[in-house]
Amino acid sequence: MTLRPGEVLALPDALMRRLRRGAVEVRVEIGPDGQVLDAVIVQSTHPRLEQPALQATRAAHFQPVARPTSAVIQFDFDLDS
Repeated sequence: MTLRPGEVLALPDALMRRLRRGAVEVRVEIGPDGQVLDAVIVQSTHPRLEQPALQATRAAHFQPVARPTSAVIQFDFDLDS
C-alpha cells in the first residue's frame, strides 16, 4: 500500500508542538481504486491525536491495489529528542 505521488500523511504542526511527543496507530482499509474505505484508531498515546490522525488518513489517496487491502499506519513524533 503506497500513497499516490505528492500525498503526505501528517498530523497538524500546531498539535504536535503543543503535545511535544505522541503516537497513534490507525487501521485503514483501501479499496481497489486507492480510496480509503474505512479508518479506525487501534491505539493512541493521547485522545487529542485521534481525530486529526483519522482525518489525515481518510483524506489520503493511495495507489490502486488489486483487491481491498488493510494495513496499520503509525504516526509518531517526539519533538524533544
